[in-house]
Amino acid sequence: MYFKLALVGCVIALAGCQSGPKPTLASEEMSANLPQPIRTFQQLCMTNLDQPAAIIAAGQEAGFDMDVFAEDKAMGRRKSTDETLQVNVFTRNAFECAITTGGREEGAEWTAIFFESLGIESSGTSATFAIKKVEYTLLHDRNGGENFVVYRRR
Repeated sequence: MYFKLALVGCVIALAGCQSGPKPTLASEEMSANLPQPIRTFQQLCMTNLDQPAAIIAAGQEAGFDMDVFAEDKAMGRRKSTDETLQVNVFTRNAFECAITTGGREEGAEWTAIFFESLGIESSGTSATFAIKKVEYTLLHDRNGGENFVVYRRR
């Protein structure tokens, strides 16, 4: 397998998973080989899963120019990497975090890399997992670009 997976300290909380596949983040060494938007998704959305204020703060620290609409809603852009960060914006879900970038020729390959980098098997563009009986969905949406999303329904 192209990516070896390792659990990093920042996802120790994931140890409480009760059911479904257990996502892990690529080690720092493996992360360096990931496409930038997938690396950003792991660093912001997954490391701070279901913590909008922490994602917003981490996004600002990572160089995103954030427009904060509410304590738990924000949108930002990092021009140096042509990425946007969206936290609970334009969603009906209880929680949603997305990293987007323009479309790429290799984008279709990124779907497999996205799920492999999290240690989750998926034959399509989405997968569901649970942490402490809370169900989340991961999604790689290629409509209008490359969109890497994690959400929790209401």
